[in-house]
Amino acid sequence: MLKLTLRQLLSHKIRFAMTTFAVVLGVSFVVGSFTLADSLREVFGTLGDDIVEGTDAEVRGVEQFEGDASSRQLVDESVLDVVRGVDGVEKAAGEVNGSAVVLDAAGEQVAADSFPQLIAWEGAPPGETDGNLTIIEGAAARGEEIAVDVDTAADEDITIGDTLTVRSAAETRELTVSGLVRFGDEDTGLAGAALWIVDPPTAQALLGLGDSFQTISVQAADGVDPVELTERIGDQLGADYEVVTSEAVAEEFSDEFSSIIDIFRNALLAFALVALVVSAFLINNTFNIVLGQRIRELALLRALGAASRQVTFAVVAEAVAVGLIASLAGVGFGLVVALGLKALIASQGGGLPDGPLVVAPLTWVAAFVVGVGVTTVASLAPARKASTIPPVAAMRDGMAFGGASGRRRFVIGTALLAVGAAMLGYGLFGDPGSTPALLTMLGGGALGVFVAVAALSPLVARPVVRTLGAPLARVFGTAGRLSRENAARSPQRTAATASALMVGLALVAMAATVGESLKQSFLGVIDDTITADVFVTDESFVGASPMFVDEVSQLPEIEAVTGFRFGQVRVDGDGKEVLSADGTVLDELIDPNFVEGGTEGLTDDGLLLHEDPATERGLHVGDTVEVVFAETGARTLTVTGIYEDASILGNWLIDQTTFEANFPPQAQVDSIAAATFVEGTDLNAGMAAVDAVGERYPEVKIEDRAEFRANQKAQIDQTLYTISILLVFAVIIAALGIANTMALSVFERTRELGLLRAVGMSRRQLRRMVRWESVIVAVFGAVLGVGLGVVFGIGAVSAMPDSVMNTFAIPTGTLIVILVGAGIVGLVAAYLPARRAGKLDVLRAIAHD
Repeated sequence: MLKLTLRQLLSHKIRFAMTTFAVVLGVSFVVGSFTLADSLREVFGTLGDDIVEGTDAEVRGVEQFEGDASSRQLVDESVLDVVRGVDGVEKAAGEVNGSAVVLDAAGEQVAADSFPQLIAWEGAPPGETDGNLTIIEGAAARGEEIAVDVDTAADEDITIGDTLTVRSAAETRELTVSGLVRFGDEDTGLAGAALWIVDPPTAQALLGLGDSFQTISVQAADGVDPVELTERIGDQLGADYEVVTSEAVAEEFSDEFSSIIDIFRNALLAFALVALVVSAFLINNTFNIVLGQRIRELALLRALGAASRQVTFAVVAEAVAVGLIASLAGVGFGLVVALGLKALIASQGGGLPDGPLVVAPLTWVAAFVVGVGVTTVASLAPARKASTIPPVAAMRDGMAFGGASGRRRFVIGTALLAVGAAMLGYGLFGDPGSTPALLTMLGGGALGVFVAVAALSPLVARPVVRTLGAPLARVFGTAGRLSRENAARSPQRTAATASALMVGLALVAMAATVGESLKQSFLGVIDDTITADVFVTDESFVGASPMFVDEVSQLPEIEAVTGFRFGQVRVDGDGKEVLSADGTVLDELIDPNFVEGGTEGLTDDGLLLHEDPATERGLHVGDTVEVVFAETGARTLTVTGIYEDASILGNWLIDQTTFEANFPPQAQVDSIAAATFVEGTDLNAGMAAVDAVGERYPEVKIEDRAEFRANQKAQIDQTLYTISILLVFAVIIAALGIANTMALSVFERTRELGLLRAVGMSRRQLRRMVRWESVIVAVFGAVLGVGLGVVFGIGAVSAMPDSVMNTFAIPTGTLIVILVGAGIVGLVAAYLPARRAGKLDVLRAIAHD
C-alpha cells in the first residue's frame, strides 16, 4: 500500500504540489513567528550580557511596588563609599541611565528613530575597556562634554568637537563631543539604541537625581566569589537596599524583553493559526474530491483483498507525505517570512533591532508537528469514508462518494454552532480568569463556529449560488447558465471550497468592522469631547520637555494649555495608571461629561474618577482615597469629580501639581499636550505662533484639530492595513484551494466538457464557463465570510467598554471591496483550470472514462 501511495503522489504532481504549497504557507508563518521571536530574544540576551560585562554585583533600591522595577528608590551617593569599603570590592561606581533629547547645531533632533540612552561613565584611558565601554577616539566626557557611541556618530555624521544640545525634563545643556565610544565587542549591536555618555555629575543634573544614583555597579577583587560578595555588601547596607549578582541582572533584563517578545510572537502565531485552519479546509476538500474520483480504484483494491484499514492507511500516508515535505520546505520559507515580517513592521513605522536569524530546535519541532499534524487530521474524515467503500462499487457506474445526510448535517452543524457561540460568548462577556483560558474560549469558539458554518453551508449553497449566478446567466448566456448550474450541482463541494475562503475573509471583515467602529468612536470623542484647537504629540522615545508647554502658555494667542503626564500608583494594593493635567484649565480643553462635581478643587490634592472605579468602590464627590506613590508613599486625595467618558482622561486623573510633588524629576515629561486659542484668533496665525515655539522642540508634532483628526484616522487605517496583510496568507491558501478544486473538477468532467465542445460550445465559452463557476464559488465564500465577520465584529464591539468603543459602524465600502476582491480571486484561481479545459481534445475527452 505504501508503494501505491507514493505512485499516486507522483502521478498527480501538480495536485500534490498545490496541496503541499498550501501547507508550506501555513508552516512558514509558524516558523517565521518562532524565528523572529527567537532572533529578538538572542539579540536582547546578548545585550543583557554585555550590559553587565565587567560587573560582578549590583546595589539598588528596594521595589516600592512589587514587580515594578521603575518603583525602586534611588541609591544615596554616600552608599558608594560604604560599598567601596567592603572587603573584596575591587571597584564600585555609581550608575545613571535615562533619556534625553539631543539636538545638533541646526536645532534638529539627532538619532530621532533610535532609543536614546543617557548614561553616566567615569571614563577610562583611550583603548582600555571599563565595564563594557571603550574609547575608540578622543577622550571620555568631563564636565560640559559628551561622548557618543561610534555607530550613532557614523549614522548622524557626528565628529569630535561638535556641539550638541541635551535637553531633559530637568534642564538643558550645550555639551561638546569629546570622544567616540564602542559598546561591548566590535560585533556587538545596541539593539537600536543611541548612547549619549557624560560624567556622573552631569548625568545626575540632567536627570534631576541630585546626589543620588540609580544603582551602584561592583567589581569583585580577584579570587572573590560574586555570590559571597553580594552577601557581604548586603550585610553592610541592611534592608534598605538590594544586592544582586550581575547574572541576576542580565537574566532580569532578558526576561523583561522576553515577556514582550512572547506577546509579539503569540500575536503572529494567531495569524499563522488562521492560515493553518484554512489549509486544513483545503486539504480536507482536496482529499474528498480526489477519493471521490478514485472510488472504482479503491473498490478494486478492496475486491483484490485490501482491508479497510489498509485503504485508510494509504490515504493517511499520502497526507503524512504531504506534511513531511511541507514541513521541510516551510522551515526554509519561514526564514523569508521572518524577513518579510521585519520589513512589514518597519514599513508601518516600527523598527526591530538587527541580528542573525535564529532557528531553534523548538522551531523545527513546531514545523513538523504543525505540518504533519494539520495534514493528518484533515485527512482522517476522507480516509474513514474511503475505508467504507464496498468492493461491489468497482462493478458500478456513477457511484458517488457520499456525505452526511441533510438532517444529520443540520443536527451536527447546529450543535457545533451552539457550542462555538457559547465559548465565544463566555470569552467575550464572561470571566475566563486567566489569559490562556480566555484565548482558549475565543480561539476554540471561533474554530467551532467556522466548522459549524462549513458543515451547514451545503444546505443553503444551491439556492445562494443560483441567486449569485443569475446575473451571469443573463449577461453571458449559455456559459453563464452552465457555470451557475455547475456550482449548484454539487453543493457540498462548492461549500467546502468556499469555506476555506470564508475563514480568511471573515477575519478581515471582523477587523474592518471593529476598526471602523473604533475609528468612529474615537472621531466622535474628538468632535464631542475635546474642545482644544491645538494638539501636540511626542515623536521621540523620551517625552516632551515641560518647558514647551511653559513657552506656549506665554503666547498671547493661547487661552489655555496643558500637558498630560502618565504614572503608576497603587490603590488598595492594585496598580493603576494615573494621568495628570493642569486642573485650572482642563475644562476649557476637554469635556468628559461629569456626572458629579468637576475640576474645582483638583489643584488642592484632588482626584477625578471615571464612574466605573467610582461605582466599584462606592465613591462620591467629597470622599477620600488613599493613593500610594512609589516616590513619596501614601497620600490622601479627595474626589472632586466623577465623569462618564474615559476615552481621553482614563480612569484616574490628578492635577499637575500633585504629580510634580509625588513623582521623580525624570517622570516630569509630557506625552501629549493640548491648547485652545483666544476667542477670535485666526487659526493660521495661532498655529504659526505655536509652530515657532515648536521649531525649538523638534521632538514634538504640532497639529490643528483637522490635522489631528485625520492623523488618528490614518493610524487606525494603517493598523487595519497591517492586519489585512498578515491575513493575506489565508486568502492565498484559499485561492489555491479554489484552483485545486476547479482543476480536479475539470478532470472529473472531462467527458462532459468534450460533449459540450462536440455540440457546438467554443473554447472561449468553455473557458468562460469554468472561470465564472470559480467566481461564483469565491463570492459565495465571501458572502459567508463577510456575514460571519460582521457578526463577530458586533460581538467584539459589544464586549468593549464604552470608554474604548461606544459606536458600532459597518464599513460598507470595505465589505463591498472584499466581495469584489473575492470575485477577482476566483478569476485568478480559475486561470489555469480554464486554460486546460479550453485545450481539451474533443475526441479524447468524449472517450475519457
